[in-house]
Amino acid sequence: MVSIEQLRARFGPDNPAAPLNRRDRLARALARLGLPCSRHDDKDTHELRQFYGRPRTRGSAGRGAVSKDYRALATAIKIERGELECLKPILKALFLTELDDAAIATELQLSEETVRWYRVAFFELDRCRNTPLLILHRVIGIVDEAGKMTLNIHKLWMLVAYFWKSAALKKLLLMSPPNLDSNTEWPEWLSSLNLAMIKFKQTIAVNGLKADDPKQNAMLWKLIGQEVGASGGEEKDEFSASLRQVKSLLDDIPWTVGSDAEKTMGGTQLYKFDKGAAELRDNEVSRVAGGEAIEGADEIQSLRMPPPTRQKPNLGELHQRPRTNPPVVDTAVRASAPTKQVMPPGTVKPPPSNRQK
Repeated sequence: MVSIEQLRARFGPDNPAAPLNRRDRLARALARLGLPCSRHDDKDTHELRQFYGRPRTRGSAGRGAVSKDYRALATAIKIERGELECLKPILKALFLTELDDAAIATELQLSEETVRWYRVAFFELDRCRNTPLLILHRVIGIVDEAGKMTLNIHKLWMLVAYFWKSAALKKLLLMSPPNLDSNTEWPEWLSSLNLAMIKFKQTIAVNGLKADDPKQNAMLWKLIGQEVGASGGEEKDEFSASLRQVKSLLDDIPWTVGSDAEKTMGGTQLYKFDKGAAELRDNEVSRVAGGEAIEGADEIQSLRMPPPTRQKPNLGELHQRPRTNPPVVDTAVRASAPTKQVMPPGTVKPPPSNRQK
């Protein structure tokens, strides 16, 4: 069980690793344990603790009184984990812009107090707003713990909101469509909208491509070439030369595996070492591929793995073993074997004799 000291250390304002919803998590934990707030907790944490610890009364009068006292807070909780959860990604993106609580409330038709409660309870950005690295990797989370890009459409909204503010976010959310005036025809606007959506999906797809996969690597270079080609100028010429050099290097790499790889590598010096039990280091692979000799080459090639040991099959293997056909009996042997006498039905078998031979 977590102690009260551990709770305050984890969700306290002095912890740099405290989550953005630290006030809400601390208040819920205190209410669940039946503990009061400390004098070190701020006013918002006290009100959250009072909200989660309120008595569960029944009847319209009780519910009306609670709803009147905590109407803005209850709406903020519905946005976080309730029927208004659809507003959560848009609200988080707007918090990353330059807009204040009153402007955000106007954009989403919410009360200013509801927006304030969501900010202080679930999305506290005061300590990391001016630190782009924390915004990218902690608030937005564009990279997971394994180092893989996890960019999706909601994270793209937050990314655009933080670096390009509310004007760009409104265009991204189609709240203010680009190039739309009284003289714009709707097919033209739909065409520009389709191009914008393709750009969004292309940005998300690029972050999911793996550079060490030959097929995805070719697609990645193709997308990069399209972006540089669209920019034009000296950058395009410089990139085209670099692209040709990298492409020639990739074309020379034998992307083969299995039996095809053995056919391609057969007869080379590296193939001789591949048959042994020891693996070459990276610098030794480069030297052998370049035609140089390495120290102890004969000893490395002579190393072999021990022969496999034959183990007794377990019950599962015996059960899965295919059945063999029954042995074939010679008809001549079968004819010479004594036959069992079959008595007709109704015949009583005589009792065995007590005489000894």
